[in-house]
Amino acid sequence: MDQGVRDLLRAVRRRYGESAEVENTAIPTLGGANRTVVFDLVTGETRRRLVSRQESYAADKTPFLPSTISFD
Repeated sequence: MDQGVRDLLRAVRRRYGESAEVENTAIPTLGGANRTVVFDLVTGETRRRLVSRQESYAADKTPFLPSTISFD
């Protein structure tokens, strides 16, 4: 498992619990300058397809939340 997937899994587990798993990760060609990752969130018998957008640059006007915001 590469470092990016480990970081994503750590963030997902903070939000959804330690039993949550991340599967089928992909980095689509769309997404502009921000890093976009799509993945399956698996919690028990439930599977959901989610999207993570990571801010990769700072700008005064942007529709993306900065990565410094915590939702814990």
